[in-house]
Amino acid sequence: MFVPLKLYFQSQEKCPNVIKIHFGNPLFEAWLWFIHSQASTFHDSVKLIEEQLSKFKLSLKSRIDDSYLPLSVKSMLLKLEQEGYIPKEETSLEYLEKWSTPFEDLQTHGWVMLKTTPTWENIEKTEEFINNSSLS
Repeated sequence: MFVPLKLYFQSQEKCPNVIKIHFGNPLFEAWLWFIHSQASTFHDSVKLIEEQLSKFKLSLKSRIDDSYLPLSVKSMLLKLEQEGYIPKEETSLEYLEKWSTPFEDLQTHGWVMLKTTPTWENIEKTEEFINNSSLS
C-alpha cells in the first residue's frame, strides 16, 4: 500500500510539501507501519474513555434532573445564600461538556485510516492542523 500511495502523492500537482518531504524520507514507511501498529491500541483506549465519560455524564445529568444534593451540601449552600453569597451556576456537566469538545477538531483526520478515499480538502485541513499545532 505504501508504494502506490507514494506514487499517487508524487504524481499530484498540488501535493503539499510536507507530504512530499515525508515520502522522500527513507524512514517514513517504517514510521507509518509503527503508527499503524499502535493506532488500534490508542483507538481502543480512546473508545473506553469516551464510553466511561458518556456514562459519567448520564449519571451527572440524572442527579441534576433529580435535584440531588447531599443534605450537608444543601445546608451549606442555604447558609451561604443567607449570608448573601450567590454561587456561580456552572454545573459539573457543563464543565465536562466544555472540556470534552476540543477533540471535535480531530474528526477531519479520519481519512488517514484509508477507509474512504481521501480528498484534498481533508488532507489540506490535516496539514493546516499539524502546521498550526505543537505537532510540527
